[in-house]
This record gives sequence, C-alpha cells and structure tokens, in this order.
Amino acid sequence: LYGRPCYHMTTVFRGGFCEYRKWLRVQRDDGNLTAAQWNDILDGYVATIDFPAAVYFDKLLRVYPNAKVVLTTRQPETWARSIKKTVLAPRHVSGWNAKLNRHVLCCLPFSGPPKLSRMLFLEKLLLKDHHADSRRDYPLVKDEDLMEIFKDWEQYVVDTVPPERLLIFRVEDGWEPLCKFLNLEPPAEGTPFPRVNAADEFVSSFSKIECCSWTVFVALLVFVVTIVSLLVILLIYCLLP
Repeated sequence: LYGRPCYHMTTVFRGGFCEYRKWLRVQRDDGNLTAAQWNDILDGYVATIDFPAAVYFDKLLRVYPNAKVVLTTRQPETWARSIKKTVLAPRHVSGWNAKLNRHVLCCLPFSGPPKLSRMLFLEKLLLKDHHADSRRDYPLVKDEDLMEIFKDWEQYVVDTVPPERLLIFRVEDGWEPLCKFLNLEPPAEGTPFPRVNAADEFVSSFSKIECCSWTVFVALLVFVVTIVSLLVILLIYCLLP
C-alpha cells in the first residue's frame, strides 16, 4: 500500500547475525531503546508487522507518537490450534530437531537463529503470567491457556493504544477499513487481499529449515571424521619404523 518495505520476521533472518544482535539488545532492555536505537533497526521501513517488533508495540508508540496500530484479530480457538501446529509444535521447541536448529542454524550467516520469534514471544508472553516454567514445557500449554493469553494480549493492546490510533481488523474485511484507517487509496478493484504465512506454509518452510540444519550437521560430521581419520593415518605412518 505504501510502496515501501515493511519490517517482518523474515527481515531478521535475511539480516543474519547483525540483525539478530540488534534484537538481543531490544530484548535485554525490554524495548526501552532511544529513538536513535530504534531508528537504527527500522531505518528504511515504513511499518512493522509480525514478530519481533509487534511484541514491543507499546515502546514503539512512545518513540513514534504519530504511528497507528492495526490489531489483527480472529477466533481465539483457531489461533490456539494454529500456534500449536506451528510455533509451539513439539518438534520445533523440544527434542533433537529443535536443538539442532538452535545450535547449527545460529552459525549460518544467511539465516539468523530460527528461535528468535519464539524466544521473544514465548518468554515475554507465555512465561510472564501463565503456566510454562521452561522451554520444554511449551508444547504442554493447554488450549485454554493459549486462548487466555490471546485475549489478554488483545485487551492489553486496546487498553494501551489511543482509540483514534487503533484499528481492530479482521482480514476477511478486506481492503476498505484498512485503507480508510491509513488514509490511503485502496488498490484497484478486484485486487485480492494477500494471504501469506498460513499454518501449512509455515510448516513447509520450517521443514526446509530443518532439512538445511541436518545437511549442515552431516557435512560438518563428515568433515570432522575425515580430518580425524587423516590425522590417525598420518600418526600411524610416522610411528612405523
């Protein structure tokens, strides 16, 4: 709509270590950054969407007093099902797959750590007032607790953002209320409203990340075994009379 880029979680992945370090600072300071520090992260972007920036919307409002907030909403039940299928799926937060993703992909400069959105979201929300006591407990969070978290978050946004700067938006409402709120002309008639990052798409993308993790792990393992084997052969050769 604005014709300029929007800051998204994928921006962190593409930025690799450099971008990741910025958000570690944000997390460490709980979002209480100066305007210059936030500008350093968001320079060149006209808006933010998704994690990690959405977690700190309240801090961003103080730095950008003319900013508007679009709160997308849905049925809490469908959100709980979706997040347990994606971000909170057991294979993503516990077990060998999760450990491999954290330790291997953190070393890849093109990706950035895949746990960043979970780190910010889960530790700031799930562990703040609810019942998960450690990372291994994330998959055990009940649907009822997730729905409570969802409702609490929405209420916090409503209580925090001045009414004239807040739009509670359902994607099925389409372009009209969104463009009206942003004082923008709607796209040409018939332009479909974008639908990306659906649960199935997320699972597919994460499967590719896991495949990359295992490929890197196996390659490193083969490299280490090869080097050790060559050293052993060299040692035996040197010890032979």
